[in-house]
Amino acid sequence: MYQPHCAEDVLDLVRRTGRKYQTPMLSVARNDFTDAEAIWLFLMHGDKVIGGFASKAVDLRNESFEDYMRRTSKHQYNRNEDPIERVSPVMNKMIYGRHAYLGELELHESYRGKRSVVSAFAKIVMGITFLRWPEINCAYAFIAEHHRRLTYDYGFCCSMLNPITWKDPVPDGRRSDHTLALITRDQFFDEWR
Repeated sequence: MYQPHCAEDVLDLVRRTGRKYQTPMLSVARNDFTDAEAIWLFLMHGDKVIGGFASKAVDLRNESFEDYMRRTSKHQYNRNEDPIERVSPVMNKMIYGRHAYLGELELHESYRGKRSVVSAFAKIVMGITFLRWPEINCAYAFIAEHHRRLTYDYGFCCSMLNPITWKDPVPDGRRSDHTLALITRDQFFDEWR
């Protein structure tokens, strides 16, 4: 396991996992993250990078999750107008205040299909996320439809189908059939006691 400390290292390691791009929410080229805001962890096998995962702390304070998603998605995807058609009101209630977004999960193609590896890696990232930011109440991710069956393998306790409906054209990397995967701090630590 390796945690890089500068943006150039993150970009190099992401490329070495085989990932072709970073999403706007976690792109080190687009965001000036500090150590207090985001972490990237990479699985190593000797000098070979076999996986990467990132976590970003967000403090909404009194802003609703829906307002935050609409506001940030507009500039992340270079749109003149809000690219979101609908945000689930249930999701809007579940994610609030201080929370963490998990993303950029990538395993090198030679290590894909090993559920135990990705499951352990995701749970380690969750644990580090909750320990690094003790004030966050939950961590969430959006999971592609073809990976949704892995939601619980990744360690999430809750899931919701189609939490966001995007307007056409749907932004790159987003889909209206993504699954919201979520775990609260209490659920995570109850699981490991």
